[in-house]
Amino acid sequence: YPNNYLNYARDINTDDVQGGASSEWAYSLGFKTAYVIDDGQTYGQGIGRAWAQHFGKIGGKVVRANGTTEDYDPSATDYQALAQKIKASGADVVFIGAITGQGTAKLWKDIRSVNPSIAIFGPDGVNEKSWFTGAGSAAVGTYLTFGGVDVSQLTGTGKTWAQAYEAANSGTQPPFYAAYGHAAGQIILNALTLAGTNDRYAVLQAMMATAN
Repeated sequence: YPNNYLNYARDINTDDVQGGASSEWAYSLGFKTAYVIDDGQTYGQGIGRAWAQHFGKIGGKVVRANGTTEDYDPSATDYQALAQKIKASGADVVFIGAITGQGTAKLWKDIRSVNPSIAIFGPDGVNEKSWFTGAGSAAVGTYLTFGGVDVSQLTGTGKTWAQAYEAANSGTQPPFYAAYGHAAGQIILNALTLAGTNDRYAVLQAMMATAN
């Protein structure tokens, strides 16, 4: 905050929170030894580190020398060596911090071919249909997260909006982040109404008051 005041707001959790929650989920299911990998990008590394750090804090073990995440090469055509390395580590769960298209289809397939029983956790970066289509049967059983609640869990005006969306789109459920985009728009419009002016600082103050 270079000007020493809050100037940014969001209505969804951050990636470090999502990573921590995912590791809590894994630990609660009885997984205690993890191998964590990422696609080398800012998002993948960040959420991978958050997952690994939190897993260690709650009693889990990340089987790498420094207890954190390891980059893989998204442009590689084969991940059999990495899959063998994960299996040899004795990990009972692997977390993959990545986005769809970063070699994820082949990565999932190779990990499953080498170690069919290992549990795989992934973040919202791959929580989409195109990833599932690419990974095919290797994607089945993957534990996926995203930074909010499922559309089916919305209540109040959120639920009303979701129902209206489905009615207007032939019964298609809205994407899970669409609800948060809608909510962000509501927050901005409400802030403009409260401020009663187009002065940017006044609108910012009204938005922060709304968020709180």
